[in-house]
Amino acid sequence: PERPHCKDYIKALFSEFVPLAGDRNFADDQAVIGGLARFGDKPVVVLSAEKVSDDFHARYGAKKRYYRYCLTDGRRTAPVLDDLRSWHVKTDLDIDAMREGAKYLIGHHDFSSFRDSQCQAKSPMKTIDKIDISTGGDILRPGRQVFIDVEAKSFLHHQVRNITGSLKRVGDGRWAPEKIKEVLEAKDRCAADMTAPAHGLYFVKVDY
Repeated sequence: PERPHCKDYIKALFSEFVPLAGDRNFADDQAVIGGLARFGDKPVVVLSAEKVSDDFHARYGAKKRYYRYCLTDGRRTAPVLDDLRSWHVKTDLDIDAMREGAKYLIGHHDFSSFRDSQCQAKSPMKTIDKIDISTGGDILRPGRQVFIDVEAKSFLHHQVRNITGSLKRVGDGRWAPEKIKEVLEAKDRCAADMTAPAHGLYFVKVDY
């Protein structure tokens, strides 16, 4: 799939698309949720809804966005339960090295090296507020789950996936952590590594 998974997917809805009784205004939050239930054949569940002002914009009104990229490492065979839900890496990743490399990306920078060629943003300048790399796992998932959480007001096209591809190269030992600084300063997409697969990316939430 080419689109990331969404934990909390925000979308602006017009009242004419929601089957509510009475006038064309939203009656109440529960009515909106009930109206959307008719789309039950889709793999999406509406958990909550709230009224917003007429000038609300789901994209341009965002103050911060949160993305998570999931990898599964430390096992030779593919993770069946997480098929197309995480990036399978057969080798053990060096998490400390990845964290060290990620430090160079924090702050306001020219992220041209991590920008997709089809990106429509007017400027490659972006500010990353936080990159957190953690691990997890359970008895049903042999191997280890690696989570790369990135926070920023906005992102370039494929920025998180491109960052993940380069951090993975640090984790598998082919790059030193300092290489990330060199790639960032190159301001050239060819300097960075591969774009991580789309199926490991999750849009976690957005602040307004």
